Amino acid sequence: MESGIDPKLVERIAKKVHSMLPKGQGIIVMIFPFGTGKSDDQVTMEYISNAEREDVVKVLRTFLDRTG
Repeated sequence: MESGIDPKLVERIAKKVHSMLPKGQGIIVMIFPFGTGKSDDQVTMEYISNAEREDVVKVLRTFLDRTG
């Protein structure tokens, strides 16, 4: 979904964060507009990860369970 953020910028951010971490660490970068939670509009965002989809899904579910 188009967020107005250049996907290449998101990729550069992810690569920079990844380069700063020890090997074996996964990252998820999500960029979205402030106020998204208060809107009925469809969410626009940019997303990138260095992890397998199943790992990302489990991490996000765990995060929601702990914080939700």
